[in-house]
Amino acid sequence: MQITNFNFYLFFFLVFCLYWIKPQQKWQNWVILMAGMVFYIWISPIGLAILLITTGLEYFLTQRMVQTSGKNKYFYLSIALNIFTLVIFKYFNFFVGPVAKAALGIGLVLDVNVLKLALPAGLSFYTLRRISYILDIQKTTIKPISKFHEYLLYVSYFPQLISGPIDRAGSLYPQLQKDRLWSFENFRSAWPLVISGLFKKIVIADNVSILVDKVFSLLVPTGSQLMVATFAFSIQILADFSAYTDLSRALSHLLGIQTPKNFDSPFLAVSPSDFWKRWHITLSEWLRDYIFFPIRRAFLRRSRGKNTWVSIILPPTVTMLISGIWHGAGFNYLIWGLYHGMLLALFQLLPGNHKPKATVLEVKQLKNARVAYL
Repeated sequence: MQITNFNFYLFFFLVFCLYWIKPQQKWQNWVILMAGMVFYIWISPIGLAILLITTGLEYFLTQRMVQTSGKNKYFYLSIALNIFTLVIFKYFNFFVGPVAKAALGIGLVLDVNVLKLALPAGLSFYTLRRISYILDIQKTTIKPISKFHEYLLYVSYFPQLISGPIDRAGSLYPQLQKDRLWSFENFRSAWPLVISGLFKKIVIADNVSILVDKVFSLLVPTGSQLMVATFAFSIQILADFSAYTDLSRALSHLLGIQTPKNFDSPFLAVSPSDFWKRWHITLSEWLRDYIFFPIRRAFLRRSRGKNTWVSIILPPTVTMLISGIWHGAGFNYLIWGLYHGMLLALFQLLPGNHKPKATVLEVKQLKNARVAYL
């Protein structure tokens, strides 16, 4: 059931009616939670089982992390659980082919189709939500969620389950902890997003994809055809992805919940770093806060606040490589991440784009400081 499918809106209308029958926090949260479970099982029954099992394990580990003296052990186990789940289901199929060929070399025949695993819908998105939750608890920037069903609600919040945005516990969970009262402003802020989302998806993305598919299916496309198709594909990606974000935000507005903007005219960016402040904003901010900042701070501590070639080049390169791996399995994603990482790094090396040198005092305060992103 796609978020642009008519059946989905019949489903959401039922949820909407049940949700506002009783405008009390507990009732509303249970309605959203059950709606998320029904929505997910409609898409993938096995995926729901994986979501429940891994979220239950992580909830136990995070509770132990804050209740015992050996919290570091449970912290690392929680992070490992999420990474292991993502690697197994997202990247296992990438290695199936080579493993089958190696087995054939020793006379063992393996059926590749049998070995392949289905990727649970939304796994990449809710994994990042859970990792940010663990890291924020470790840094004591948020308090742990005490009840499992409330934590499951945060992880599986169904308007964002499949395509984001990647809302963090610090912004989403407080809204789930209070009663939401109906206001006409909810509808007034939602309907423009519904219109723009459906227009982007049905009118732009779906129609542009016809051109793109035709060109990329040609055996020997011309150079001009490839240029046009590549440009059209970038339009398709932006329209498709931002459409889902608009619709997700609209559904949240109708439930009385505010969620972040995820795209801000990225093709009008004036630099590589400006582009990533406009494209998939919640993912860019996640990478900035949990990957880029820690790496850069580590280098600045070692260099006593002085910028070096390594401290300028390595943090954005590693950050974008991780972004590439997150997007998918394959060398093309690694090359994509390396390209964007080096582009960001080289831009910083241009005259006038160097970071200001940090003082020794600033280096000591880097843990709480907000160093300018890229």
